[in-house]
Amino acid sequence: MDVIAVCIVTHNRKNDLLIGLNSLYKQSYRNFDVFIWDNCSRDDTEATIKTAFPSIDYIYSSKNIGGSGGYASLLKLCFEKKYSLFWCLDDDAVLEENCLSELTNAYTELNKNCIIGAKIISDTNSKFDFWPLQGAYNSNTKRIHQFNAEEINQINSGKRNIYPTASVALLGLFTNYETLSLVGFPKENFFISSDDVEFCLRAWKKGIPVYKIFNAVIIHPPLHIKRVAVFHKKIDIILMSDFKLYYFIRNNIYVGKKYFTTRDFLKLIGMLLITIWTNSLNKNKKPLHTICRGFKSLLIGVNFK
Repeated sequence: MDVIAVCIVTHNRKNDLLIGLNSLYKQSYRNFDVFIWDNCSRDDTEATIKTAFPSIDYIYSSKNIGGSGGYASLLKLCFEKKYSLFWCLDDDAVLEENCLSELTNAYTELNKNCIIGAKIISDTNSKFDFWPLQGAYNSNTKRIHQFNAEEINQINSGKRNIYPTASVALLGLFTNYETLSLVGFPKENFFISSDDVEFCLRAWKKGIPVYKIFNAVIIHPPLHIKRVAVFHKKIDIILMSDFKLYYFIRNNIYVGKKYFTTRDFLKLIGMLLITIWTNSLNKNKKPLHTICRGFKSLLIGVNFK
């Protein structure tokens, strides 16, 4: 298999990045080159990493262009260098030893242009999946396949390793040159949040399938989740800073408007309103400020391109 371009975006996470890189260089599969995009870190990340890993191709940006801009820039750079395979990683991710080997094996087994992604868990003892399996996306109906009871039992049994899914996270996303040629790159102006969802749905529209590989495991710090009851149904809401909430709301409005039916888009707006309200009640928040910022991002998202 050809050399893989490993693309990592970082911002002020020197210690996390060191741990993640150590896990990367302990992978059972080692045929890769590493590229880091530093979004204007101020914690001596550049000097530390260059000293510890001098072979890494390190790009320091004088401006923070977000994860979306960083991934897009690195993928374009490696694309222009004619790498044929690409793997994206976050700076706070720790890899199980066979993660990349499992991804390359799955890619070989699929034997076609595609996007594949890893299973992301909070810790080695947790079953919480950071990015749950969603079902394949149908670009004609603009709907995500809903699993029936038999399919859910099959998934829970763990007998299969490769499943089609609507999207995978940029953390652990693996793809090839031909796919990028057809699909393009993550949207730089998303800055953060949902850039991976948009990228994967765009791939489906181009006829490029997306798969999740259950045996390829990445450990990521846990999300802050609050479970709330809505019409007698329990749903999980991500708690985040007002800064991240703005991009989460705005970018999801863009994705929903472009890739889903009107009915599903309206359902999404309802979920986003619940997300704004739940976040406004979080401790150390100014509720009115969070609500106003959330509604502003909703309105901006409608016209966002």
